[in-house]
Amino acid sequence: MNLEEVVRLQPEYLVFSASEADSAARDFEAVSVLPGWELLEAVRNHHFAVISDAVNRPAPRIVSAIEDLARQLHPAAFQELPAPEKPAAPTPVPASPPAATPVHITFVADPFTMEMACAR
Repeated sequence: MNLEEVVRLQPEYLVFSASEADSAARDFEAVSVLPGWELLEAVRNHHFAVISDAVNRPAPRIVSAIEDLARQLHPAAFQELPAPEKPAAPTPVPASPPAATPVHITFVADPFTMEMACAR
């Protein structure tokens, strides 16, 4: 893609792949003073992203490079969520339960009657 096409498209960010982030920052500064590049809003706003050169090779590390790019372009989407508030502590169970109150239940089923006693 030539510079004229890039200027026409006006990308929001310029993306550099490098093995070291410092070298890409220097590359961005070098490119930004070249004739024609000052026409790009991304250059004027210093909008550039640096990702691992792993994007140049089809390998599992490409996923990490893409995630890194996403974090740089959309940092709000990757902000840590605040820790959820702790729920109120459950009511502690008393060491000795209150004395059981006996309950008497009678089930009537024809032709039998069943009686049951339980405590609650």
